[in-house]
Amino acid sequence: MKISIQIAIAFTYRRNGELVNCKYRIITKKFWREMNTQKIFYGLDDIKGASDIIIVEGEIDKLAMEEAGFKNCASVPDGAPPKVSKKELPSAEEDTKYQYLWNCKEYIEKVSRIILATDGDPPGQALAEELARRLGKERCWRVKWPKKNNAESFKDANEVLMSMGPAALRKVIENAELYPIKGLFNFKDYRD
Repeated sequence: MKISIQIAIAFTYRRNGELVNCKYRIITKKFWREMNTQKIFYGLDDIKGASDIIIVEGEIDKLAMEEAGFKNCASVPDGAPPKVSKKELPSAEEDTKYQYLWNCKEYIEKVSRIILATDGDPPGQALAEELARRLGKERCWRVKWPKKNNAESFKDANEVLMSMGPAALRKVIENAELYPIKGLFNFKDYRD
């Protein structure tokens, strides 16, 4: 019998310092987690009591934000949906994909500004929209990832950190824009 041993990174999910979940990742980006555990944000304790928070799409992006000096950041536990749902928002009990939001409600209900720094790809943008729908667009901001070249932009926080450094990532977050709300306009829309 041949046994395969692989090295994995363990991302520990904690609530008030207590280990409540653990997610593992191997080099090929395969993930798995402990069974029968709580679904919460990765970095939940880092946003406790914060008035401004940053939400990213993955644990590595959360760690990139810390490298850039932002501790008030948490990552969604399960990545992004393929597209925005056309259905009405489900009740908290039925909202299984976003159960972590309801499980962490006391951490985010008093937050005044939420910066959505999800990936720049279509699933990442769908995640930003789904989060904004649930958290309230009026308190959400979004980032615009810088251009890599004439044809494409950086995908996420970690890519910006690795290519441009922590100062560039800080600037991206500091330049976050209000999340667009249908029917609401900004002064820059009427610059002329």
